[in-house]
Amino acid sequence: CGKCWVTCMRRCRSHILVLVFASLMGPATMARDANHLLQEANALGMDREELKISLLKEALLLDPSNVEAAKSLSFTRISQLFRIRSADDPQHPILTEAEAALDDVSKRTRMSQNTRNMICNMLINYGHNLEGRDRPLMALQLYLLAARIDPAHENTMGSLYKVREWLCVWEGREEEFSRLMNVVQRQLQQGGAAQTSLQPLTAVSQDVDPLTQLSIAKAWSLLYSSGVHRENPFLGAMKPPSAKKALSVGYISGDLRGHAVSHQMLMVFRQHMVNKRIRVVVLNTFAGNVGVHGQEIKSYVNKWVDVNPMRDEQLAATITNTLKIHILVDLSGHTGGTRLSALSLRPTPVIISFLGYGSTTGASFVDYFLSDHKASPPEMSYAHSETFAYLPVTYYPFNTRQAIDSTPSYEDVGIARGQTSFIFACFNRNLKIKPDVFEVWMKVLKAVPRSVLWLRRFHIRVQENLLRHAERLGVSNASIIFAGRIPDRSKHLARHRLA
Repeated sequence: CGKCWVTCMRRCRSHILVLVFASLMGPATMARDANHLLQEANALGMDREELKISLLKEALLLDPSNVEAAKSLSFTRISQLFRIRSADDPQHPILTEAEAALDDVSKRTRMSQNTRNMICNMLINYGHNLEGRDRPLMALQLYLLAARIDPAHENTMGSLYKVREWLCVWEGREEEFSRLMNVVQRQLQQGGAAQTSLQPLTAVSQDVDPLTQLSIAKAWSLLYSSGVHRENPFLGAMKPPSAKKALSVGYISGDLRGHAVSHQMLMVFRQHMVNKRIRVVVLNTFAGNVGVHGQEIKSYVNKWVDVNPMRDEQLAATITNTLKIHILVDLSGHTGGTRLSALSLRPTPVIISFLGYGSTTGASFVDYFLSDHKASPPEMSYAHSETFAYLPVTYYPFNTRQAIDSTPSYEDVGIARGQTSFIFACFNRNLKIKPDVFEVWMKVLKAVPRSVLWLRRFHIRVQENLLRHAERLGVSNASIIFAGRIPDRSKHLARHRLA
């Protein structure tokens, strides 16, 4: 109607004027003016982001094949997702516009392989950051966009597989994993440092043979060490302490906060307090607030140093020259916040991998893997780059003094006890639930009348997918109960008594 037309004209008059004048110009002039708008847009700071977006849109109206304008518009839009509070909505308007810009230009023009690689790598990096913010569906959209831009991009395959595992999307899983492993084997055959499409931590949780896990870990460790300046290839040329001086032991980790590693390590640090011949230093790689758990650990150690902002060379020099650490225990391995790149400079005479990463680092600069005979039998040493060092009985520390609240009622946690004969529980992360294990669980539920499976509540899509898989295996939705997150650990532990 006329009213709608007037409203549309008011909202879009700048774009309409661009199209009107564009019709009077030749293609060369339009491309030149589009590049001028692109330069003007890219010169603007974040405080003028909306103007930048408007200029980029006008540039694309003038020249729909302008790859740089499409890239800039798309990445500007995606970066906005990290500054707004929104649900994990794969149809979010900002994300939709970002996708459309790159989708459209990739259909209109023939991009160089270098350009495709750059775009795919950027999309993957953005996707990984979205995963870290519990937005796997948005991350999945970016990986799918990368796959459309370059179907042969190898690291896109790994990211797609990982996020689908995260979401418990198991349809076509075996075929996808087979294709992915063919790519990984080809990458490993090239030798040397490599960012394989399957990351070490993901490989540990998959059906990957031990030697291939070792090869993947080696490739990534070489990658970490290759980016470090090696003016002092061995910084840790330090003599052991004399009999009168304390042995200085450092622990480096980003998980000494509200994390399972801190819960397990509390007793270790508490025991260290008793032995005055050991001086304990914590190197915290986490940038945020370490909370009550980190504060408690601080009270048990001789020194706590926040090292997140330090460059690798600076961190290594601090460990050697300032802190004078003799033995460094790495609690991260190939997990988030790792500083293996700094460790590759050999800042201490002895480096040990312990607890936080349950497999080999593949690093030539890590000397020992601290474990026990059951978890790491001697016959498995062939799949480790480190030498096994054994603790008696078990390597697994446990906090025997942790508080446990009073047991809640079944009604409090949403379980109808009168209708339930047996409660099976597993509060592990969803990434650890695999289809073969889940199928066994469903067989057990069907074999035990009126039994239920109590799982941790994850992302809503994970919950929907698990219920769908259960129905396919003949188990009703009523037989699976999801437990919400309880920030208070003592209350979380207390509800375990109900299972």
